[in-house]
Amino acid sequence: MGSNLFYAAAFPVVQNQPYSANVLTQEIKDKPGEKSISHEAFNIHMRDSAGRIRDESLASPVDALGVSFQGEVHIFDPVAMRYIQWNEETKEVIVGDIPATFADYRGSPILNCRQRIQTAYDDNISPDPTHDHVSYEDIGERDIEGIHALGCRITHEIAQSGSVVTEIWSSPELQINLLTTESYSNGTHRLTKLTNIRRNEPDPALFQIPAGYADPVIIPKPAMR
Repeated sequence: MGSNLFYAAAFPVVQNQPYSANVLTQEIKDKPGEKSISHEAFNIHMRDSAGRIRDESLASPVDALGVSFQGEVHIFDPVAMRYIQWNEETKEVIVGDIPATFADYRGSPILNCRQRIQTAYDDNISPDPTHDHVSYEDIGERDIEGIHALGCRITHEIAQSGSVVTEIWSSPELQINLLTTESYSNGTHRLTKLTNIRRNEPDPALFQIPAGYADPVIIPKPAMR
């Protein structure tokens, strides 16, 4: 578990809203008669004015769950539709293309909870108990780190296996999630929180492969049929 981003984080492309932030991801598992087992991961996220995303996972020692992380950096460039990944320990670099299908991605952040409420209602007028059921609740507005945020609660009833309640607080201005909590019916709780949010332009060098790293491995495009 970590806060590592994927291609979708760069879409829709957000320009002229640069930021940098520390990211804490925490997982707690409650077990009857035992202390909770906690796992934490630390990342640094940033976006430049062009809309490029940089996600750095900080190296961590082995925790109580036997999980550890190496220092890795992922760059997602939605303008050039390219991604770059490098490992700070091995100095290995991978370069590839972002699949074109992600250019139309609009799944996150949730900036219009009321619209999703209506859509979910329309989809579940006659819910089938053998299928998953999702509902949305508008939980208002608040400031997080001095940034205006909108809240949405999503309850996902998973057919015959439990449920998960997710609360997401998103910034309409930055178009990112500032705080996310997930509570599972099996006693697992997860939190992803942005702190120390800076609104300045990141150093352009942070989006380039550092000197001294190995020649990049180019991932070929999928063959066209």
